[in-house]
Amino acid sequence: MDLDQLDLNPRIIAAIKKAKLNSVKEVLHFSGPDLRRLTGLSGPDVQHLLRAASSHLQGSGALTGAVYICTEDAFPSQRLQQLIAQQQRLRADVPGEVVRKIKFSNQIFIKHAADGDALLECVRRNVPMLLSRGMVRLVVIDSVAAPFRCEPDGPASAPRARRLQALGAALRRLSCTFQSPVLCINQVGPPPPELGTTAEQRLGGGAAVWGLQLTLTLTFQVTEAVQERDAGPALGPCTWEERLAPALGTAWSSQLLMRLMATRHRPEEAPLAPPGCPARTLRVLFAPHLPPSSCSYTVNTEGVRGTPGTESC
Repeated sequence: MDLDQLDLNPRIIAAIKKAKLNSVKEVLHFSGPDLRRLTGLSGPDVQHLLRAASSHLQGSGALTGAVYICTEDAFPSQRLQQLIAQQQRLRADVPGEVVRKIKFSNQIFIKHAADGDALLECVRRNVPMLLSRGMVRLVVIDSVAAPFRCEPDGPASAPRARRLQALGAALRRLSCTFQSPVLCINQVGPPPPELGTTAEQRLGGGAAVWGLQLTLTLTFQVTEAVQERDAGPALGPCTWEERLAPALGTAWSSQLLMRLMATRHRPEEAPLAPPGCPARTLRVLFAPHLPPSSCSYTVNTEGVRGTPGTESC
C-alpha cells in the first residue's frame, strides 16, 4: 500500500521514506519506540502515524490474523464458519460491502500442542515467525493448563514450575516485542460432566460451562485464568463465588500482569436470579490500570455481544 495515500503531514511521509519503510504494512511491523528510533519522529507524530496506518489497513480489508494453539480439543472449525457467516449481522454498523470483502478465515493459523514441551516450542519458534511477518497479531492458547494438569504437585513439581516460568517469560517477550495481545484459557478441576468442556462450547457453540475461566490481555500483558475448586452450594443468586484458586498455582500466577474472569450462572440458579442479573459476566480480578469492575455479555449464533444497560452482581 502506498504511503502517499495516508492523510499525513509531508514531513512525516518524508521521514518514513528516509527510514526505507515503503508500505503501510512495513510501518505496522514496528512498535512505537522502534519507529521513533528509525524515523526520528516525535512520540505524538508516531502515534498519529500508527493511527492513520491502522485505519487505512482496516478500511482496505487487509487485516492481520490470529494464531490459535489447541492443547486438548480439536479446533471448532464448524463454529468458526458459523461466526464468519454471521459477521454482517454482528457488525451491522459496518457497510456490508466492507464485511464481505474480508476473508476472515484466511489469517487464522491453527497449531496443536499435546504437551508442555510442544507448547513451549511452538511459542518460542512458530509464533514469533508469524508475528514478525505481520501475519498475526492475536495469540490464543486453549488451554494453557491442559499440558501441565496431569503433572505431579508438591516436591516433585519443580520441573513443571520451571517450564511454566519459561512459558510465561516467552509469552511476555512476544507481547512486548510485537505489541500483541495474548488470550489464555485455563481450567483447574473437571466441570460438571453433563455440561461438557469442548473447545466449540468454549467459543459459544453449545451449552456453556459453569466455572470455565477465560482471560483476555491487553497489549504488553499476559494473563491468567482462575477456576473454582471444590464448589459447594451456591451462596445465593448473583453472588460471586470467592473460593477461587489461581490456575497452575503461584508458579504461573506470579508471572502475570492482569486477570479477568468470565463466569456463567449454573442452570439451576437461573430461575432464582432477580431481573437484570446477567447469566454471563466478565470481571476484572486484577489489573494495574483498571479498578475492580464487571460487565455482562451474551453468546449468540453470530458471536459475543455486550449487554447495554445492565449491571452484573
